[in-house]
Amino acid sequence: MAPKSQTVSSSIPLTIPKETNLLTIPSEAEAKPRYKCFVRFLNTSYLSQALTLNPTLYVDVLEGFWRTALVSTMAREDGTSFQEVTCSIGGKHFQFGEKEINEALGFKVAGHDQEATDAQIVDFMTLIRYADEIDTGKLNKKFVRREWSFLFDALQKVFLCRKTGWDHISHIAVKLAYSLAYNQEINVGAIILKELAQRLGRTVRGRGNDIFYPRFIQVILNSLDANIHELEGIDNTKMAYSKSMSKILFGSLDTRNQVDVILSVTKHMQDTFESYPLDKPIYHELSWTGKAKTEGAAQSIPSLPIPSSNPTENTTVEDRQPSASISQKVDVTKKKSKKRALAVINDSVEIGSEDPESPLTRQRKKSKSKPTTESSQQDSDVEKGVHLLLSMASQQE
Repeated sequence: MAPKSQTVSSSIPLTIPKETNLLTIPSEAEAKPRYKCFVRFLNTSYLSQALTLNPTLYVDVLEGFWRTALVSTMAREDGTSFQEVTCSIGGKHFQFGEKEINEALGFKVAGHDQEATDAQIVDFMTLIRYADEIDTGKLNKKFVRREWSFLFDALQKVFLCRKTGWDHISHIAVKLAYSLAYNQEINVGAIILKELAQRLGRTVRGRGNDIFYPRFIQVILNSLDANIHELEGIDNTKMAYSKSMSKILFGSLDTRNQVDVILSVTKHMQDTFESYPLDKPIYHELSWTGKAKTEGAAQSIPSLPIPSSNPTENTTVEDRQPSASISQKVDVTKKKSKKRALAVINDSVEIGSEDPESPLTRQRKKSKSKPTTESSQQDSDVEKGVHLLLSMASQQE
């Protein structure tokens, strides 16, 4: 039994969110070397059509669907239930469920694998070295390496009815990633239908003005009627085009994901990567940020060697202390110069080895306390000796 017809007022403007149901990166040629394997892995997976189908979006068709669509829960003979979506566009009635969604987006309609359980998700996130406590309801992209962050981001911006909160890794994205990593095929049509039903709601009155899943809706309706854009009342000159994530993703990944872990993938993924004639992932590489900082330090101060973290056997405790700043090194140099000047007198070093600008050539400051006659005489003898040595050095030069 079809539900009672309801519509959203045509006076209310509808919009297509910018970051929803995006196209994934169409080719690894557009990706940075680090991500090439992951891009190809996605685009050759069982999700490939849903990730890359790029139909012309007819605004009147999408608005007609969003203003009239209703979700119905139907009962089967075996006692189970299922959902269907009905709508009216251009005077024609349409109806579809998870079977029609799977067929339209290139998924199989039966024989699906089971979705990952919470325990399996925990094991999976442990495998890929999630760098924080694993709470399946509070996973965040900033705690995974950039390659995995890309994969989760792509899955979310294709399959979620969401406009914001992309850093949070949803259950849907994790379950899809798990199925890819372990070469499984889950019922994606059921996932899409559930997401869409939640956005449509039970009635049209509380429905938002954002049209979610515009690509998927257009593909599904096209599969039901290839000439839907030519129906009565449809202005087929009003068109829109799906956006691709290729221009808005890599920049943020390179600056926001700085997790200090090695890249870890499943055996299925590793075997698949080995068959690609392109850049292979670097599994043993540790922190990309640590490497970048080390390289940056070496380039910015080429004259100063980077101290080793492993001191030699003869290194003293003092030598193991953190290296001094430039200003501190200058002060130490001055102190050493003073010591060398004193050595001229005490150890009879070679005449002329000391810089004429030695601090010993400066006049001594008078002591506030009145010196004794004996100490004054000694100071005078020292000063005469220094001047004599400097004078001899000047004559030799």
